[in-house]
Amino acid sequence: MEESLYKRMGGYDAIAAITDDFLSALVNHPQMKRFFLGASESTRTRRRQYIVDFICNKTGGPCAYTGRTMKDSHKGLNISDSDWEILSGLFEQSLRKYGLAEKESGNLMDFITSLRSDILENS
Repeated sequence: MEESLYKRMGGYDAIAAITDDFLSALVNHPQMKRFFLGASESTRTRRRQYIVDFICNKTGGPCAYTGRTMKDSHKGLNISDSDWEILSGLFEQSLRKYGLAEKESGNLMDFITSLRSDILENS
């Protein structure tokens, strides 16, 4: 039996490193930084932890995700197709930067892509 995606990715530390790189790129992107304006340090830290826990949980890891659904978390943000393309591109760049193997990267991107309809409001 194949190991979970969580283990094949390198576990919690790998997910945290990928998330940190992704969020840094997202916050600094000219089109995407509007989603983070006015957020306090504690809010940014909490959001980061939700993302780490979500990915950890959904890839078969031991984390409990206690946040809202993807649809509820992104409601009212008016995330567009253009925003989605940037977001998914930056996430994929973080996977490559971290050196995640092609199979695991593909598996994780397939999962992220499956969330698209819950995250987008403004196609």
